[in-house]
Amino acid sequence: MGIIIHKEDNMIMGDMDFKGGPNKEGIIDIGYSIVPSYQSKGYATEMDKAMVGWGLSRLNVKKVIATCDTDNFAFKRVLKKMDFI
Repeated sequence: MGIIIHKEDNMIMGDMDFKGGPNKEGIIDIGYSIVPSYQSKGYATEMDKAMVGWGLSRLNVKKVIATCDTDNFAFKRVLKKMDFI
């Protein structure tokens, strides 16, 4: 998808994309990173909502998932907010 620009200060705050195209069941996996100074401000949740909506609007996508490393506690909080876990 691309980089995410923070509008107020015109700085790159992260990036977001899908981890490849949909698989044969029509499932895609979200992947992203947020610059530390922009973490814990709700941006990842906002980005997830936009990516889920965009992904589900594609004809060949039936489901959007998100996975992360077990020690990535910040991302796990976002996944919980988004009802992925």
